[in-house]
Amino acid sequence: MHEINTPLSIINVNVDLFDSIHGKNKYLNRIKSATKSLATIYNDMDYLIKQNRVDYPKEKIDLNAFVQERIDYFELICQLKDISLVFTHDVHATLRFNPVKLQRIIDNTLSNAIKFSYAHGKIEVNMKRGEDGKVVLQFKDYGQGIENPEKILEGYYRKDNLKNGFGISMRIVKSIIDEESVRLTIVSQPGKGSIFRYAFTPLYIG
Repeated sequence: MHEINTPLSIINVNVDLFDSIHGKNKYLNRIKSATKSLATIYNDMDYLIKQNRVDYPKEKIDLNAFVQERIDYFELICQLKDISLVFTHDVHATLRFNPVKLQRIIDNTLSNAIKFSYAHGKIEVNMKRGEDGKVVLQFKDYGQGIENPEKILEGYYRKDNLKNGFGISMRIVKSIIDEESVRLTIVSQPGKGSIFRYAFTPLYIG
């Protein structure tokens, strides 16, 4: 895993250096977008390897700031498909959660939303107050949709025989939400998009 991470880091550092000296370049933006996608896969594999051997302590997390940070991270990847990525919130919430686990939930959900969105589309991320004092984090895309949304948490679900499916990403998400008692609701319609709605128990919501 370290042998993968090192060249990814070197590529990103040199792309940033080139940008700072010569200005933005669309071809280098594509390279950086690809390395971010690879980094997401790397982080999934790293989590799977360490899952039962490493303790993941909980911390106090500003959910609004955390989500915005991940939105910013994926912005460049969205730009290459001309996808609009928007984050709105009606509340401010604090969680007691492990940041690695929270990042795997958000990153994998966003990555799948981008993967199955059409070019020139949009992805809407919204945070609001839910029932029973929960805070609901919702991801909505207007892409290909899922024919059998109830099956994507069953393991290595594939949307069809032609395109990559949800692979290990939703397996990881499922294991985390089960461990942390996070409720996930999925609503999807083929050709019209999907909604992934996570209900967290907050330390504070206001």
